[in-house]
Amino acid sequence: VSLFGNASYTFKNKYSLSISSRKDGSNLFGVTANDKWKPLWSAGTAWKISNEPFYKSALFPVLRLRATYGYSGNVDLSRTAVAIGSYSPSSSVNLPFVQIVAPQNPSLQWEKIGMFNIGLEFELKEQTLSGSIEYYRKKGTDLYGLSPYDYTAWGGGGYELIRNVANMKGSGLDIVLNSKNINKAFKWNSSMLLNYNSSK
Repeated sequence: VSLFGNASYTFKNKYSLSISSRKDGSNLFGVTANDKWKPLWSAGTAWKISNEPFYKSALFPVLRLRATYGYSGNVDLSRTAVAIGSYSPSSSVNLPFVQIVAPQNPSLQWEKIGMFNIGLEFELKEQTLSGSIEYYRKKGTDLYGLSPYDYTAWGGGGYELIRNVANMKGSGLDIVLNSKNINKAFKWNSSMLLNYNSSK
């Protein structure tokens, strides 16, 4: 089950604000109702600097600054909070039996990804050159990872269980440049993307 809402507002064609929220529910997680639901949200703002009265640059007729922050979620549909059994007839006595192939994992939750980015968009006169420069930071918590498990508690023969035990953080820089090299009957456009990313 998923609920989603989105709203945005622009004032005087210069200041913009947007928010979005969603709430996803899945019975793959936890043993209580609160564990099964995950609220996610994001918010962003933008400032079109080139529309301000004090802005006089003829070189960059369009200049816009923007920033966003929000949370997203991730789920591995092969994981579940309840025990998983395999049902089959016995080859020796031909009677049905169930073998537990994965123990219950009631603490299983959604993975959480937090993201912040800030960017500057620009255009030269007649859009001969346009592009953006963007910096972002990303942090993942409660990520899925292998965790030691007492296999004697259930007899499955495994030593590890997938749980929300991992974290990750990273940052990066994106530079996008678009150019109009020839804009006549024959048109020639080019684009370039430069990206740097570091994750741990």
